[in-house]
Amino acid sequence: RLPTNRNYRIFHNVTERTQETAEQMLLGIQSKGARGRIGEPCAFLTFNNTDIEKIFSYFKRDGMTSFFLNWISGRYPPWEIESGYALAQQAAYGISKNLKNADKNGFDIYVTHDLCVRLFMFHWLGEPLPWESNDPEDGSPWVRLTGYLDGFVLQFDDDAMSAYWRKTRREVRYPFWWSFKNSV
Repeated sequence: RLPTNRNYRIFHNVTERTQETAEQMLLGIQSKGARGRIGEPCAFLTFNNTDIEKIFSYFKRDGMTSFFLNWISGRYPPWEIESGYALAQQAAYGISKNLKNADKNGFDIYVTHDLCVRLFMFHWLGEPLPWESNDPEDGSPWVRLTGYLDGFVLQFDDDAMSAYWRKTRREVRYPFWWSFKNSV
């Protein structure tokens, strides 16, 4: 349902799964008559300097909700798992660099994993974490992350960004650390 009069650039993180999703999105966009291309893989959209085995061990030990809450609140050692706050800043910086050479009629799409999408919504938009009933693994309340192929849209303005997801639209001021806010 994207407009066909835009030039799309689709970026993805460095994993094969997100590249495959980006390629399928491009095929869908082109099938509707729009123009687009796949951009370079973006390491800034996912964990870097992270021991992937540690992620899985913490995930197994703590369960999905506790892992996510511990990660976004900085409770894991950053030498084992990159801080969520740092990742949110790193992604904002990477996107701002890409915007500098964007087509005026362009529309950039970034594909990453659900944990990162929810992390960006939390740190960029201040979007609270939606809670569901109980985690079948540990019986505690759990956070509903994004759905399959879910996401959000940002429109950058001088003092704020407009955020759109599902049936929600919000105008959000930039976080204090969003260094490119005056250059978009």
